[in-house]
Parts: sequence; structure tokens; C-alpha cells
Amino acid sequence: MPELFIGGRWVAAVDGRVREIRCPADGTLVATVDEAGPQDAAAAVTAAREAFDRGPWPATPAAERGALLLRVAALIERDKDALARAESLDTGKRLVESEYDMDDIANCFRYFGNLVASGGTDRIVDTGSPGVDSRVVHVPVGVCALITPWNYPLLQTAWKVAPALGAGNTFVLKPSELTPHTAIVLMRLLAETGLPDGVANLVLGTGPDAGAPLTEDPRVDMVSFTGGLVTGRRIMAAAAATVKKVALELGGKNPNIVFDDADYETAVDYALMAVFLHSGQVCSAGAIDSPKLLMLSGIGPAGDLRDCGVDVRVDSPGVGSHLQDHPEGVIMWEAKQPMVTRSTQWWEIGIFTGTEPGLDRPDLMFHYGSVPFDMNTYRRGYPTTDNAFCLTPNVTRARSMGTVRLRTRDFRDKPRVDPRYFTDEHDIRVMIHGLRLAREITARAPMAAWAGAELAPGPAAQSDEELFSYIQETHNTVYHPAGTVRMGSASDADSPLDPQLRVKGAGGLRVADASVMPCLPAVNPCITTMMIGEKCADMIRAG
Repeated sequence: MPELFIGGRWVAAVDGRVREIRCPADGTLVATVDEAGPQDAAAAVTAAREAFDRGPWPATPAAERGALLLRVAALIERDKDALARAESLDTGKRLVESEYDMDDIANCFRYFGNLVASGGTDRIVDTGSPGVDSRVVHVPVGVCALITPWNYPLLQTAWKVAPALGAGNTFVLKPSELTPHTAIVLMRLLAETGLPDGVANLVLGTGPDAGAPLTEDPRVDMVSFTGGLVTGRRIMAAAAATVKKVALELGGKNPNIVFDDADYETAVDYALMAVFLHSGQVCSAGAIDSPKLLMLSGIGPAGDLRDCGVDVRVDSPGVGSHLQDHPEGVIMWEAKQPMVTRSTQWWEIGIFTGTEPGLDRPDLMFHYGSVPFDMNTYRRGYPTTDNAFCLTPNVTRARSMGTVRLRTRDFRDKPRVDPRYFTDEHDIRVMIHGLRLAREITARAPMAAWAGAELAPGPAAQSDEELFSYIQETHNTVYHPAGTVRMGSASDADSPLDPQLRVKGAGGLRVADASVMPCLPAVNPCITTMMIGEKCADMIRAG
């Protein structure tokens, strides 16, 4: 059976392309599905536009739209087992986690169903003048392009589809090409509820082939996207041409909020669960917030805690100290030839090297990006272009140490983070070496045939002083903060944790995330952080 759902019909991709879907857990073939291209995306928009402009759905009473969403919730509960299995096969996650997700998804449709059915969306505003009637009326946006990621496929879809339908919109859904199956099932359930043809449409495929045509089509009124920053920027730029409404959720980790009267041991347990649940793809981990959690609980530098009005439980001066990271620079060239417009991920090459003899591991690393990376350079006045590539040197063993401190005792306030990048001469030397080496690499074949004008820092920057001035104003981070609650020997007063990750001076409390690292590894610390969690679990089981 074809897997694209357009205008109420299941159809195959126009050009006949298909994609194999394999389970990440063991690599087994799950299925082969149709893969849409620009023609399929255009057809789906046509169907959604026709359904919105001439179909009955936008004018359907709110109570009926809400009732349909409630029927969807009931169908999801009916087919919960099959949906959970499909989700686990696509994502590789444990079946029990997928089963929990299905409950949340049903509740999402139920929430919006009840909200819409209640009819409480419009309101009258008292203007203070008896001769003036002012009323706030909500109307549907129109055709919505909904683009979802792979980490929570159906839940992310529900968060977009349920409110879009409830408000009377029509939509085209493009899920991640890696995890399409629960989106396919959802379309079948929507059809089963009697949703009019063309209101819900589904295209499967990659971002460049199936997603980009949706964001660029002038007949689309709104784009809702969850995913990476680079893609989000492209979507915003594409939507600007026709002034589409845009809703973007672009990666990142969410802080934990701990009230003063909370059980701090329970709070830390939940923070650790947020880090490691679902292989770290929950986007709810508390990276910088590990020391914040401890300090709000009274565990940290006594003087700083008292300054914020926090009662001191344990005077632990190392909490929030020794912040380490991988600071990063960028050097960017205009490309002489057209750059790729389709990529699995735009940063596909890594280079490790040493800057001096006798090192036991590299102290310099580059990412190669086949896209412009002008987040910090453009706003500083450096030129940019859409057709560019860059190298981003980063210091793998940085010696500059920062701090994390409380601003106030109010849990709602973000911690005061001072990374103190490039305050150690070693880091400055390595980064300047990296910029010079990047120029050498790009001057050689085959990159010399691609490298046009150097956009940032530009060929005029040659001396150490000029290059460091550029680094100071444009550097960023690879977002690998670590070391702020480091482990150490039992007698080391500057290490808040003992070798078993137990918080010194507090019973029954351990920390298990990147903050415990005495020294940040030269590579991405995600795997190391997961291993820390596994080791901590082993120690807890062993007693």
C-alpha cells in the first residue's frame, strides 16, 4: 500500500523513490516506504489549500472539531499496542517507553479536544464605552506545514496536529524520514474519524526534497518546525519571502526548577533521569543546572550561598567551580562552486591534530561545515553569503576555567555563568594556531579549487594580535560544559564528590552527569556522560 496521504488518498511518490527504514537498535529492516519529492509536496499543498479554501472544515463548529479530536484520542488508546511497537521499531527505544508515550499522545488530543469543544476561545473585551462592542475572535491560520523530528515522532506530531485541527486549519505533515510509521498510522486514524478529504496530508522524505518545498510554497500560511538551528534558519529565511507565520523549536536543554520547599534528593533524582532517559534525547537535562540545584539546596560555597540568602547545609567551595568547555572559533570562505544543498548533517568531517610535539592526545580539533556559520561574525560586520563553507577550530583541552553561581535564591532566575574563555595563554595559542592551520588546509588541493574570498576573519587579519582580537569578538562554544561538580579524592576539599560520586557531607545523594568530570575529554563528552550514568547505577546496586 502506498504511504503518502494526499487529498484523502494513499498514493505512491511521483518519481517512484523509496527508502528503507531500519531499526536503530539492531539494524534490521523495518519496512520500505515511499519517499516524496517536490512534486508530491506541491500536490499535498494543493490538496490542503483546496480543503481550506473550499472545504467544510474551517467552518465546522468548534464543538464538532473538538469531538473529532476526542475520537482520535479514543482510537489511539484502542491501537496503543500497535502504535507503541511501530514507534519502538523506528526509534530503537524500549517498548515500555513507547507505551508511556502513547498515553501522553492520547491525552494531548483529549486536551485540545476538550479545549475546543468548550467553546471558550472567543471573548468580549470591556472597552469602557457603552457604544463600543469589542470582541476577540480566533480564526484559523490556513494551510500549515508541520515538520517533526525523530526523537519522539508521534508525540511531536500530536503537539502540532491536534491544535492545528482544533483551530480549523488544514495541514501537510512531514515527519523525519527516519521515523515515519506512526505518522502513517495517525493518518489512517484521522480518516477513520471522518475528517474531510484534504484536511490532513502526509509526505515522507528528506528535508531538502520534501520539507523545503513546503516552507517555500506561497500557498502555505504557517510553518511549524522542531529540529536543528541550521535548518531552522533556512526555514525562517524561506518563510520570510511570503511572510509566513513561523513556529520554531530549535534544540537545546531545558533547566530544572526547584522550589525552596522541595525535597532536594528527589529533585536531583529527577534531574538525573532527565539527562539519561531515552538515550539523552529528552531535551530536559540540567547541564549547567547541576550546581544550581545543589546550591539552591544549600550545598555550595558558603559565602556565595549566604550572599543569596540560602541556608548553608554543606560548605562545598568546589560546587560551581572548574567550569570547562570546548571553546570554538570559525574561519569562513565564499565557495567558488555551488555548495551541496542536501546533506545528512551539515557538519560531516572532523579533524584532530596537535599543536606541539610530545602531546598524549590532540589539543586542537576542527569541524568542517558545508554551510555558512555566521551566527557571531555577521553581527560583528563581517560579510556573509549563502554559498559558503567553513572550518571551526576548537580547543580540546582548554585550561581556562569558569564558574557557575546563583544570581539570587529565586529558582526562576538563571544561574550566573562566567565561562572565562581564553583567559589562559594556552587556549589563545591553540586557537590562533588553528586559524593559521585552517588557511593552510584550504590553500591545498582539493579545497583550493573551492575556496574563494575569505569572509571571516578576512585576509587582512594576519598577526597574533589581529587574530586574537577576532577570536575574542566572534568565538562561540561547542556546548560541552563539564566539571562544575567534579569528583576527586575523599580528602580533596575542592572536589564536591568522592570517587563514588557521592556528595560529600550529604547522605544518600550522588551526581552523575558531565559536571562530575575532573577533566573534560578531548572528544564529544556525550558517550562519556552516559558511561558515568551506567557506572553510577552499578555503584548504587552494589551498595
